[in-house]
Amino acid sequence: MIHTRARRISLGLLIVFAAPVRAQAPNITSDGDPSVLADTIYALAVDPADYAEADDVLLLDDGVVVLQPDGTATETYRSVAQILTRDGVEGWAERTLGYDGASQDLRVNWVKVVKLDGTVVSDEPAHQQLMDAPVAQQSPIFTDRKRLRLSLAGVEPGTIVDFSYTLVTKKARRPGDFLSYWTITPAATVRRSRYLVDVPASMDLAVDASPYTIDPTVAVHGGRKVYDWSAADLEPLEPESFEVRRERKGFQSLAIATPSSWADIGAWYASLAADRYDLPDDVLAAAAQEVGDATGMDALRALHRWVAQDFRYVSISLGIGGYQPRLPAEVLRTKSGDCKDKATLFVALARHYGFEADPVLLSSTGAAEKDLPSIQQFDHEIAAVRIDGEWTYVDLTADIVPFGRVPPSYQGGFGLIVFDDGSVQETTFPEAPPEENFTQTVVEGELFADGSFEGGFTQLYRGAPEYPIRSTFARDFTPDQLDQIAQAGAQLIEGGKGEDLNIFNGLDLDSDAHISLKITSDAATRRNVGGGQIFILPLDSHANPGLVSKLKDELPTRTAPIDVDAVVGAVTNISELDLTLPDGWVAQLPDDVVADSRFGTYEAHYHQEGRKVTVVRRLTGATGTAPADAFPELVSWLQEMSKDDAIFLLLQPPA
Repeated sequence: MIHTRARRISLGLLIVFAAPVRAQAPNITSDGDPSVLADTIYALAVDPADYAEADDVLLLDDGVVVLQPDGTATETYRSVAQILTRDGVEGWAERTLGYDGASQDLRVNWVKVVKLDGTVVSDEPAHQQLMDAPVAQQSPIFTDRKRLRLSLAGVEPGTIVDFSYTLVTKKARRPGDFLSYWTITPAATVRRSRYLVDVPASMDLAVDASPYTIDPTVAVHGGRKVYDWSAADLEPLEPESFEVRRERKGFQSLAIATPSSWADIGAWYASLAADRYDLPDDVLAAAAQEVGDATGMDALRALHRWVAQDFRYVSISLGIGGYQPRLPAEVLRTKSGDCKDKATLFVALARHYGFEADPVLLSSTGAAEKDLPSIQQFDHEIAAVRIDGEWTYVDLTADIVPFGRVPPSYQGGFGLIVFDDGSVQETTFPEAPPEENFTQTVVEGELFADGSFEGGFTQLYRGAPEYPIRSTFARDFTPDQLDQIAQAGAQLIEGGKGEDLNIFNGLDLDSDAHISLKITSDAATRRNVGGGQIFILPLDSHANPGLVSKLKDELPTRTAPIDVDAVVGAVTNISELDLTLPDGWVAQLPDDVVADSRFGTYEAHYHQEGRKVTVVRRLTGATGTAPADAFPELVSWLQEMSKDDAIFLLLQPPA
């Protein structure tokens, strides 16, 4: 909510910092920050009555980065928060800091809790504990990450938390490589915001800023150059439904990196992996046993299944091991590896069997920015195999994704194919259209005059909806568990009982993801008080009047572009009912609904011919972005869809 700010406590000091344009970053130590006057910051405290819906207000949100050409850096961050409510206490009384124990040092400069008049309540943590990052039992990752947890004393509504720490990067992950992110737009009101980046004067800092981010001031002196993003009195942006926040007017964020190129990164990674493609005899023998007599694509698919499913995921990302793959012999010996280990083994095996194959670096979420070269944008590795002149991408950690498909999380994302000589090829991963990401449910059966039902359903999954169901069925089930699944599925029909459950093996990548079940019910209908029988529709409903009402409330103030993917996405949902009625029975059918827009298409069709009633609902989403002025179209489309709100059929027996 945008608050009307009272000026009762303000001293009229619009400039908090000692110098608006700096020739060098301040030297911040445990003795304080010479460029920020603490009493001036505290004087920015607000009247809580003017912020009735806020838990806290940031009087200062501060970041100072001093960057060297080799990628080493000193980053100092400071938060000065005025606590307004008990919930605000919960948010600030415990602080956890993370850092890389192998390449970074962490220094807490000060942790103070003070009253509004500056009286010190506490000047050190009540408790602190240094811990290694936890290692999960499933898909464990061993890293050098450390966590420092601090408990602050005396935090109460009406106090100020003043907290500063410094991260010192002693050695860059890749020489000269540095990447950092900063968000100016706050989650709470911010009275003063500052982000300083101090670099050598000869360095052209790489900056990727959101469209409405303020331009920095830049000062050069004594061989150094300082970028200064400073702002005052920032209010949080209230979330808007399906928003593209980065492109929203008023949102400000940026990423900074040392200047580099993807070619530099490719050459560095190729040097790390140069001796990792040699296959010793024991690895070749084990692969031959898996492949058997298969050749060509059959051999390649067998290798994919073996590496993806028979090698357990374990990441030992300690030191350079975070980027350098282990030797194939070690991966075979332990029958385990992380993404780079498994991808490297597969690439080597594919080459041995006559295929052109190379590693691909990428972000597992598809978030890597093409225009900001940094190895730190990449946290994942897959393989690329050239088949019929085209690259096919193979994710060896996605053990339930069939060969040749790209997991949904990074479809459309940026990746870097790295060749042995260090050269690279930039690539964008293919995106499956909505028609290839579908769920299809067909319920069919016969209803008898006494209200009983005999029939069943089949479900087929493909693409994005397929993987959760594959994961569910990638295990063995006991007879009791199978019966529980059958009875749960039979609830599609009122009073349904399930039998003859037919499921698939989620790890069988050659089988379709499908389920079928026989359903019987002794009472599939309910008697209507006005006569006739009620049959509950066993189909997905896409009517959402609550969402429509919410979006209508946003219409007058909508400012953000629309993330079309977030509305429905690149998926198709098809549900169909084929119901045979007793002789002479007639169904009172709703009207058909057809709604089409840039956000997707929806069709609902109801039909009776003779004894057979057919109901088909089909929703297909869309992708991309739409401007803010398309919001009324979105509301109209969802409203039109919501006209198909039938949840049952009224069946009328003959008089």
